[in-house]
Amino acid sequence: MKIGTPVVEFLGATIGPSTIKLQTHIMSKITDFKESELETIKGLRSWLGLLNYARSYIPNLGRLLGPLYSKTSPTGERKMNSQDWSLVRKIKRMISDLPNLAIPPEECFIILETDGCMEGWGGICKWKRKKDDPQTEEKICAYASGKYSPLKSTIDAEIHAVMNSLSSFKIYYLDKKELILRTDC
Repeated sequence: MKIGTPVVEFLGATIGPSTIKLQTHIMSKITDFKESELETIKGLRSWLGLLNYARSYIPNLGRLLGPLYSKTSPTGERKMNSQDWSLVRKIKRMISDLPNLAIPPEECFIILETDGCMEGWGGICKWKRKKDDPQTEEKICAYASGKYSPLKSTIDAEIHAVMNSLSSFKIYYLDKKELILRTDC
């Protein structure tokens, strides 16, 4: 690890002036992963493990990966079908086109947007310089998502989406006096 430089590589991320992005060698490992290895449980688990580095960069990645995670369980269908291969290619394209995330400055206003459904939840952490700045000024600093087990009712799913997002993004707002929480319920 380097200290005193404008750009630092740390835990799979390249952290620079006001931005954070996935390290290029991790992006390459994900996009160049051999399809023949994805046909084995060990290979699929390895690839899914690499994708954990990208969770903060892709909205609803947990829900998106659900069909592939089920293939690693003892009771899941092991054979990859055309939908699975299409999903793998889609994710590899998404990894190739990842946006940089914006590191919030110390003096900023945090916004959490959450959504839940019976199967899972998603959250986006955004920031803007001042509370009264328009929505067009908001910048994304992180995404989070996950699955529910067991399934939840509609209102419980929304409430848990808020709680999970608050937990996932607390590093961004704990020093703030207030934040905005947006839901669709």
